[in-house]
Amino acid sequence: MNWIPILFHVHTNASVDASISVKFLLKYCKTHNIKLLVITDHDSIFNSQHAQKLGKKMGIHVITAVEYSTDAGDVIGLFIRKKCLKREIKKVLKSIKEQNGISVLAHPTKHHHLKKIPFELIDMIEICNSRCSKIENLKAKNLQKKYQKPFIAGSDAHLPWELGNSINYLQVKKNDWKSEKIIKGALLCNPRRVFCKETSTFNILFSQIIKGIREKNFKLLINTLFNATIISLKKTFNL
Repeated sequence: MNWIPILFHVHTNASVDASISVKFLLKYCKTHNIKLLVITDHDSIFNSQHAQKLGKKMGIHVITAVEYSTDAGDVIGLFIRKKCLKREIKKVLKSIKEQNGISVLAHPTKHHHLKKIPFELIDMIEICNSRCSKIENLKAKNLQKKYQKPFIAGSDAHLPWELGNSINYLQVKKNDWKSEKIIKGALLCNPRRVFCKETSTFNILFSQIIKGIREKNFKLLINTLFNATIISLKKTFNL
């Protein structure tokens, strides 16, 4: 049995608040011997599908995925062929099921309406997200234990230097990671180990600056720069 490294929950420049290019991401995976990659752009599958084609030539298996913005919070769909255009949580989860995909509740205790989520349709729960606080991740672990769902950790990387914040190790037989059917079963059943560390507040603010510039949202841009200045001053003067 082998422990296959999986880089899960990564955003490329197809997400409005991220700056990682597909080529940079694949080179990172090649350098760090990452066999499985899950790109989860916000409501977009384009770069995930593009990376899957390029990844084959480099020996990297890319699982096509989308991070959907639903009316109950973010949900990730794995092994997606066609993006769902709906926003209702049940319709999104049913779309994932119809494609024989796997649904993952991302950072469940951050920006979610848990009472609206039909947990019987959720396949996995992200118990650790690098952009969540220790308390938020602890609550996510408790939620995973409550519903007895398989778990996974997400880097939620939006910036190149965040890619090393999280990694999963999934136990599989030799070369089984090349079979989509076997990987689906392994994600839902096999033993795994996770590593996750918290990113800095400045990284999150930097993502918002990128979003503000791309969307020409000057209010968001000014507010983010103001918050970054306040945090910097507090650290400088130890307030």
